[in-house]
Amino acid sequence: MKIVFCIPGKKFSGTFLQCWTYLTKKIPSNIEWFMVNGYIPNISYSRQALLDRAKMFRPTHYMWIDDDQVFDYNQFQTLLDHNLDIISGIYKKSENLFACAKLDGTTLTVDDKMDSGINEVMANGMGFMLVKSEVFDRIDNPFEFLNKDQWEDFGFANKARQLGYKVNIDTTVVVGHQKLITI
Repeated sequence: MKIVFCIPGKKFSGTFLQCWTYLTKKIPSNIEWFMVNGYIPNISYSRQALLDRAKMFRPTHYMWIDDDQVFDYNQFQTLLDHNLDIISGIYKKSENLFACAKLDGTTLTVDDKMDSGINEVMANGMGFMLVKSEVFDRIDNPFEFLNKDQWEDFGFANKARQLGYKVNIDTTVVVGHQKLITI
């Protein structure tokens, strides 16, 4: 198994670096891994540039971790153990909303009732997402910007679903989402 960690961003908090260090120390020796990092202000272009670089390693999986996520190794291992084409943890984009669109297209809220564990969704934020390489091998321009309300992660999910892939979340994998508040 070969995994490339794709990490868009240019500034990393101490919390992120602690999470990353802990994760890399715990990766078992039977997993070959690499990391690509970079920043372009347009996230669609940034993700595409990282993907293009990551493909050179010919991985079996791509693990996307945004620079504002708070996570641990066990959350990564949980996603890996599911052995699904597309699986991600969930994280909040505001106090009451997750960066996730349910199958009916509405945003997942903290009040929604979903089964514990794996659930299929329309789209999910790519902040903590594991994708098998075959998915990206089949999609041209995976990070297409759709509109101001549906960013590159929706473009990716839309194209993957058109090819028959399911976009899944694991509701037991809830990662933190660091946000700066200017006062």
